[in-house]
Amino acid sequence: MNIKNKRGISPVIATVLLIIVAIILFLLIFMWLRGFQKEVITKQGTAIELMCGEINFDLYYDSSQLQITNFGDIPIHRADIYIVSAESTLKVEEISSITQGTTATKLISCSSNEQIKVIPVLLGETKTGSQKEYVCENQAQTVSC
Repeated sequence: MNIKNKRGISPVIATVLLIIVAIILFLLIFMWLRGFQKEVITKQGTAIELMCGEINFDLYYDSSQLQITNFGDIPIHRADIYIVSAESTLKVEEISSITQGTTATKLISCSSNEQIKVIPVLLGETKTGSQKEYVCENQAQTVSC
């Protein structure tokens, strides 16, 4: 057999192909890692996670009426209301916009072996200027029915 007559790709084309493959791999890894980065949400110029610690509200439940009073310095955009039993947790209501120093009320029916859990939600701003909600799960409070 005559091996001298066989031809391969030139070293220049091979180098260009290797560079293109390396760039594509770099971009794929970059996009994959970028997905792990959380979007930064701020409220009043501070990270919204820190603003959750400034939430101060109180719950009072009597005769099917739930009262939520906001004693904090920041408005609560929304409060999600859940009924918690031994078997499940079920979202039943939400209250919108509880400003500083105000009380919001909602009629909630539950049985004596259940609890009402209220989770505050703040409204912050992203880098692009759009508004986004942030659930302050650590600030949740419960009250017995």
